[in-house]
Amino acid sequence: MAEEKKESTLEDELRKLNRHISAQNKYYRRTSIIIRSITTGVFTAIGTTIGFALVIIILASFVRTFSAVPVIQDVLKETKLDKIIEYQLSLIEKSGSTTPTPSPTTNPSN
Repeated sequence: MAEEKKESTLEDELRKLNRHISAQNKYYRRTSIIIRSITTGVFTAIGTTIGFALVIIILASFVRTFSAVPVIQDVLKETKLDKIIEYQLSLIEKSGSTTPTPSPTTNPSN
């Protein structure tokens, strides 16, 4: 009787193993890999874009807040970063939307 019980458990274990193998085969199909890769890429791009926007917003806030500090004010005048930021912000305020604006390397008219 003990041998029959062992054989039945071996058969059960083999069935479980076969089910796991077939599940892995479904997971590693070419179409599944392609869909998973595209989805991962899209969400990575969205996350990176949101993160970059947050960093830029924080940096712009920092520049506006600390522009009264003499050392930072000198750096801003030398690099003309304050004019570029003000120019970009004025374009955004005028347009009222988030449409693309000219490159920040262009000379502001101010």
